Amino acid sequence: MRLVRRPSFYVVLWAGVILIGFTASGHLRVGRSEPRTRPHEPVVVRSDKAPRSVPSTTALLQGAVLDTLGFRIVGADVRAPGGEGTRTDADGRFQFLLRQPTADLTVAANGHRAALLRAFAAMREPVVLALEPAAPWDPPLDAPPSPEPATLFGEGIVGDHAGKPLAAATVQVRETGELAITDELGRYKIALPAGPATLLCHVEGGPDGSGFSATAEPFQASRNRGIVPLPDLVVDRAAMLRGTVRDPVGQPVGGVPLRITGNGFRRFVTTTDNGSFRMSGLPLGNYELFVFAWRGACGNVQPVDIQDAVVDCDVQLRSTSSRRLQVVQENGTPVARAYVASSFAGLRRGIAQTDADGFASVQAVAESAEFEVRADGEWRSLPIRKFDPDGSRLVVAAP
Repeated sequence: MRLVRRPSFYVVLWAGVILIGFTASGHLRVGRSEPRTRPHEPVVVRSDKAPRSVPSTTALLQGAVLDTLGFRIVGADVRAPGGEGTRTDADGRFQFLLRQPTADLTVAANGHRAALLRAFAAMREPVVLALEPAAPWDPPLDAPPSPEPATLFGEGIVGDHAGKPLAAATVQVRETGELAITDELGRYKIALPAGPATLLCHVEGGPDGSGFSATAEPFQASRNRGIVPLPDLVVDRAAMLRGTVRDPVGQPVGGVPLRITGNGFRRFVTTTDNGSFRMSGLPLGNYELFVFAWRGACGNVQPVDIQDAVVDCDVQLRSTSSRRLQVVQENGTPVARAYVASSFAGLRRGIAQTDADGFASVQAVAESAEFEVRADGEWRSLPIRKFDPDGSRLVVAAP
């Protein structure tokens, strides 16, 4: 009886009761432990590591299709190798989902000569293509082959002289045109050719808006498969090309597409509402500025030598009109059923067939058009012997 009255007895007794209760409730397991699971709660794995820079293999390409007089083409067919495609809308614009880094798109429209458009998934600027009027002697456009998947890639970093990485910089391979965009840490990954590769870089912005650029020495990979490290690209201050596009009477005109090419670059830009345009991030060098035709007025191709931080270049469009011409032989005999094509700045602008008296009306740029005459049937070229000063008669060699 004395043992029962001791306090230690009650302590041991209550401890046993609590132990039995926990065991029965499942909060305390006796024997081999088994993990408890909650099948309805997903396990989330978090990582603080930044993702690797990878080339975009799927991207939305935006663009527009015009004719060579600057009018939008509605319903033009834009198609990738393999058959997937889309059509331009009522404004001549299109959106196409590229499912590979590089694709040669076929662009075709009734009454126009089909053309190829090389597009890159990393391209951020809308592209513009002008289709020439079709001629009976145009050869058919061969379907582009599907590009072989790239097997060699390079990884590198773009930064400034202070070591600061540059995000959203465009890196390009001069030899192939391949593009890549740097991530927030200045990293990029780009497909490389089997031979030497010259890396170019341009970055918009900067304190004065002229941007930054870099051109690396040609790089030759030691193998033809896998991923190789690339030398860092360190940018310097670049140049800016700016100007205004004016219509034939000298008024600024907005919405005009322009393309600049040179030093391995190809850039597109569109004039603002006040007719101005600007391209920055250009390395010093020689370029060609092509102004697309716009609503019946034609732009030209002009060389641009960029040797300063800011270069101004104003452009004036040339008016077109319907020219009524008569095609005759050297003895004055009219040439019936011949085709007359007019060209300006390297593009065919108009085409028409002569009637029984040798007359045809063709759209052409005043005083600057070049003409081509071909005989009906075999499409033999008829050399032009003389073009009358009044512009109304083309004298050609006898067919």
